[in-house]
Amino acid sequence: MREHIEGHLRVCYLSYTILTLLDYHLKKFDISAIEFLEKLKNGYMIYLKDAKSNFSWETPVLLEKKLYRILNYLNVVYKKG
Repeated sequence: MREHIEGHLRVCYLSYTILTLLDYHLKKFDISAIEFLEKLKNGYMIYLKDAKSNFSWETPVLLEKKLYRILNYLNVVYKKG
């Protein structure tokens, strides 16, 4: 039981550390980490596949151009077009 509690505390600490670091980097964009993550929830992926040629295509749609600039600034790799 103790290992589970310690593991949970480590995950919480790591999550808080990541959110704090993200907040630090997002100050430049005048948006908090929580706001950024909430806005990412509204995005979606488009998947297309041609059954005859087996050609497939997918692209993320984030709805706000600001989110693309933030992802580029954070060096987040995402597949577009």
